[in-house]
Amino acid sequence: MFPVTVNGVDRPDSSCIPLRQDRDIMHHMSRVARDRRFYRFVLLIVTVLLLIEWIPNTFAVKATAIHSLDPLQTKQIDTFVAMTQLLISLTTAVAGALIAIVFNRYQKERLPLPQARRAMAAWTLMGASLYAGHLSYQNLLHMLHNSYFDIFEVRIVWPSRLQFWSFLLSIVVVADFVFVSFRRDYET
Repeated sequence: MFPVTVNGVDRPDSSCIPLRQDRDIMHHMSRVARDRRFYRFVLLIVTVLLLIEWIPNTFAVKATAIHSLDPLQTKQIDTFVAMTQLLISLTTAVAGALIAIVFNRYQKERLPLPQARRAMAAWTLMGASLYAGHLSYQNLLHMLHNSYFDIFEVRIVWPSRLQFWSFLLSIVVVADFVFVSFRRDYET
């Protein structure tokens, strides 16, 4: 490192000293860029979810209007709502269990990248299941508000199926996470 004279003042060589500062600035700038990308991605996801909820309810449904539900229809709605509530409760419980496992198992060490990917995949599937449950409720309310009844309508069935299958897949991913997490203890 050789001094450089600038305006009659000796200063250290500018190519060596600010390297650490440049790295810090570049690291900060890349973190800010990642944050912006993340929030843009979140905004895109929220927009898509709102469109998924809004667009199907703008189309007219060709169904006969009903004035009241018969006992079979009431039982179908009660069963549908109970199933949706059960899946929402189970999904929430599994999400909490996964959070507990992550924080208790990896307290003193860093979560390995493959395990972090498994956890994120499970949480994404659980989020999809919870959102599909919400969408099922909304579509059921829309159906009853417009005075028609068809529990097997596409707007009702597909969110319900998405809720079930995304919950089931999240259970598989959580099981894989737990298996890999605790397998290491038995191998050593």
